[in-house]
Amino acid sequence: MHPIGLTLVVGILYLVVGYGQPDKEELKGDGFSMRLEYYEDEETAPALDQAGEGKIETRKTGLPEVCSRSDPELSKCITNVMNSIRFNLAEGDFGYGPLAPTLDPYRIKLLDIENGQSFKVLLRNTTIGGIGDYQIENLRQDLSQKKFTFRLKLPTLLTKGKYDLNMYIFLLRVYGKGDFNMTLIDTIADMTAQYFLQEQDGKNYVKFRPMDVRLQFGKASFYLDNLFDGDQNLGQIGNSAVNNYPYLLLDQVKTGIETHLRRSVTTMANAIVNGAEENEILLP
Repeated sequence: MHPIGLTLVVGILYLVVGYGQPDKEELKGDGFSMRLEYYEDEETAPALDQAGEGKIETRKTGLPEVCSRSDPELSKCITNVMNSIRFNLAEGDFGYGPLAPTLDPYRIKLLDIENGQSFKVLLRNTTIGGIGDYQIENLRQDLSQKKFTFRLKLPTLLTKGKYDLNMYIFLLRVYGKGDFNMTLIDTIADMTAQYFLQEQDGKNYVKFRPMDVRLQFGKASFYLDNLFDGDQNLGQIGNSAVNNYPYLLLDQVKTGIETHLRRSVTTMANAIVNGAEENEILLP
């Protein structure tokens, strides 16, 4: 083990953390549009774009330990270390002050999705609690390709925020605007991370490429306040319909959440490993 810091391990885990940026992102096509906004006040690490471009600030990270590439049980080693630093990951602090935004709760400033006339949703100031209780499954590495794949199981995610919704559940039009709460059980995040070496001032620094994030939702329960302009009877009917068919809503917002995570975690991973060479984050 090495005292310089668990940069690679943390970089891998922060693929699911999220990292607010002072920016907006839009996607349009075939009747579908999506708009995302990122928090500006979450920037606590050096700003790098998704591809990791930009001058590297040479520094030593304040992270605990790393594993050795020659370890015959390297996957197990990385998994064990990731499990041992839950508090640090949740706080974004490894003893030298915050290096990163907090993992738990994870925040999404704005997610706005329209899919034709039958589905429109706007989510604001969304917070997701429970990511710090992650369970790591099936971590694998391909060192020749500098690639890591793994699955995170998130037992319980408690989500709340503001919503503005207009959608159809079969023939029932469901609409409203107000507060929402959502509980997600056994969410799966399948992750792929690949890094490369960027030469600068005679050294080769680790940088992450844009990475892949795929979500699978398990059980879900919703409560949407003020459905049907506050009509209590219709609100009960609307909430029952949403809870009976939760994937009609979840499948629509999944792309937006994945996109938010993909952009955020690439920046986060590069901030975590900024200024580190390969032999400092993955020992011989």
